[in-house]
Amino acid sequence: MIVGLIVFAVAVIVGGFVLAALIGLALIAWFVIYVRLWWLARKAGHASPAGVTAGAARGDFVDAEYRVIETRDHDDDGAQ
Repeated sequence: MIVGLIVFAVAVIVGGFVLAALIGLALIAWFVIYVRLWWLARKAGHASPAGVTAGAARGDFVDAEYRVIETRDHDDDGAQ
């Protein structure tokens, strides 16, 4: 009787670990699939699965000001 209870307790504990591992793997697989679908939707220019817009549509220009801090001279690379 004692041996049966010990075997049952070990089986429950091992089963809990196996169930936790399967749930963890399922969550990781879901996350990978979700990110992949989001990336494909973003790349295609559509809204993401979460409803967030993908940004500027193709053909749009972003206008910005910039300042050149330092110009790169190709003769300064040390080659003789």
